Amino acid sequence: MFTRKIGLVLMMLALSATTAHAEGTTTAAFMRAVKVQTLVSDFLLAREAARQTPRSAVIAAAPGAGTFDFRDRRDECDDDDLSCVDVVCDLLGTFGCDSQSEISAVLGACRGNDGGGCISSLCDRLGTFGCDSLSEVQAVAASCANNRGGACVTSVCNHLGTFGCDSQDEVTRVAQACRGNRNADCVDAVCQRLGTFGCDSESEVLQVVRECAGNR
Repeated sequence: MFTRKIGLVLMMLALSATTAHAEGTTTAAFMRAVKVQTLVSDFLLAREAARQTPRSAVIAAAPGAGTFDFRDRRDECDDDDLSCVDVVCDLLGTFGCDSQSEISAVLGACRGNDGGGCISSLCDRLGTFGCDSLSEVQAVAASCANNRGGACVTSVCNHLGTFGCDSQDEVTRVAQACRGNRNADCVDAVCQRLGTFGCDSESEVLQVVRECAGNR
């Protein structure tokens, strides 16, 4: 009887500790989400302030968050001068893009892609043998649809590191999260504020990316 009571007490203590840990984890996640939202809001306010100032004044203050430097990031968009068709055909090689049916397939794959920057960047991550067949390139192109160039996906993959952005599943999640980001300015600025270890896992980086794009 005494042993059973001891066992019940230990079980209750373990359950209490597990509950406390879960609550702590939930609280930490909530606090991080609030912090990311605040940093993104500060960045957007600072960027708008920078647009209202003379071209020589390009460092804008963000209330309660110091300053954001816009000296090298004055343009709102990431202009992508890479043609999607040219990028895809280059990946497929001379004999993978030389028939009417192949060209039609390439045009279909490029639908929704504003240039080829996103595809080029992600295929570089996948490597030569991970993005050299029509089906592989089509998968990447589908993920890149509605991305504006390759700045966002390049930035995210840089934060994740070589082994955090080298599979089809990983680059798909990155490209989908980047939809709505016109460039990488917001992502880079917020991740810089969060610090290296606050923006280096997939969940952490993609949380910032989605918040910057308004895709919570």
